[in-house]
Amino acid sequence: MVIAHTGRKSGMPRYTMTEMHRADNGQLYAPCAYGEHAQWYKNIIADSRVTVQTAHETFSARARRVADDNELLMVVDLISKRNQFIQTYLARLGIENTPHSILENKDKLYFITYDRTKEITPPPMPDDLKWLWVLLLFIPILGLWMKQRK
Repeated sequence: MVIAHTGRKSGMPRYTMTEMHRADNGQLYAPCAYGEHAQWYKNIIADSRVTVQTAHETFSARARRVADDNELLMVVDLISKRNQFIQTYLARLGIENTPHSILENKDKLYFITYDRTKEITPPPMPDDLKWLWVLLLFIPILGLWMKQRK
């Protein structure tokens, strides 16, 4: 997943690739391992309007840190089922993977979710396949050139 956000100092679009986890209800979640030290997190705190790009869709959203106890436990459980990294992440923070320990230390955990909006958000990352059109035009020309050389 790529998150387009606005640089808090420059005001320019910035792009961050993050791990993505989709809950059963379709809501997307991303861990922010460096928490408040991550530049992209600082940017979304300054301006929460983001554009989310996945392999299947692009949409405007408001980014927010997961703070609700039930949602936080659901996210940790969701990620635990898909990625062993969460165990290392929790251990590094001195948190056991139990509901009590997670909630007791929730101020150390940074999971971001994206609530869809119709607001104007930063432009998505430009398509990187434009070069393909040049290649598709070049192949027939190369074929004609080679045919003429024979």
